[in-house]
Amino acid sequence: NAAGLVCGDDFRFGDWGRGTAQGLAQICAQDGIPCQVIPQVWKDGAVVSSTRIRALIELGQMGTAVELLGHPYVLTGLAEPCPRYGVPGLTAAKIMLPKELVVPKFGLYVCRCRVDGNSYEGVAHVGTQPTAAGIGITVAPWVIDCPVKLAGREITLEFYKFLRPDRNFRTREALGQDILRNTAIAREFFRKEKP
Repeated sequence: NAAGLVCGDDFRFGDWGRGTAQGLAQICAQDGIPCQVIPQVWKDGAVVSSTRIRALIELGQMGTAVELLGHPYVLTGLAEPCPRYGVPGLTAAKIMLPKELVVPKFGLYVCRCRVDGNSYEGVAHVGTQPTAAGIGITVAPWVIDCPVKLAGREITLEFYKFLRPDRNFRTREALGQDILRNTAIAREFFRKEKP
């Protein structure tokens, strides 16, 4: 009951990958099913592929990954409570990084948080929360001017830019000041870029 198929022109399927995109198009034509074969897209001298984009995300080159994707890298999950570290005006939460997704380079990113149909600017930390002695890979956003508690809600995080690598702070107050500095950078990013 397929309504139609779309594949890249280098798509392979079947026994030992003998099936080609052109062969798939022929099979679909016989059965009256639309099939669209998409030619390769090149950017900066290399093919745009999921492998290339995954590598960029793992290296923290989020700006280039966003450019190739045509949209921000997105994570969705159920938010859990997370300390604010004494930073006024910010709402904090955390989600566990799903195991099947690519792990962005540990560190802090400019992000946008979508919750209950609304969008808020902020930053998000990807890592193991060394200052808070956390376990497992978590994604912890600090969101600007969010009037609702994020914990218990499904949130969607959009990643736009890598700000700094993972860092261990001597005190939670020092971490709070760093978050405050970086949320100001995030606000300026969205003011200029308007993604």
